[in-house]
Amino acid sequence: MSILDTIKAFFCSNTDSVESKTSAPADVAPKASEPNVSSKTSSATASQIQIPEDSALKRHFMSNLKREVEAKMQARPTESTLKRHYDSAVQAEIEKILG
Repeated sequence: MSILDTIKAFFCSNTDSVESKTSAPADVAPKASEPNVSSKTSSATASQIQIPEDSALKRHFMSNLKREVEAKMQARPTESTLKRHYDSAVQAEIEKILG
């Protein structure tokens, strides 16, 4: 038994699942046990998203959410009218995510 198998056995509830994971085909990528925050906010429904109540945490949460929405869109225009339309589209997408 290698050190990796020992560590897996320690953190897993049963050793049968550890052996089946180690014998999985090499072309199958392992799944992450905990997805990062950005994937949670993009794929979560409105009932799953909890906005922090602390003002600093809420500000950071909202700016991160806005950054993620803007990353999916085209670059921000330079003309003032198009900027307003772009900002309203970003805000509508944020509201759609939050519910």
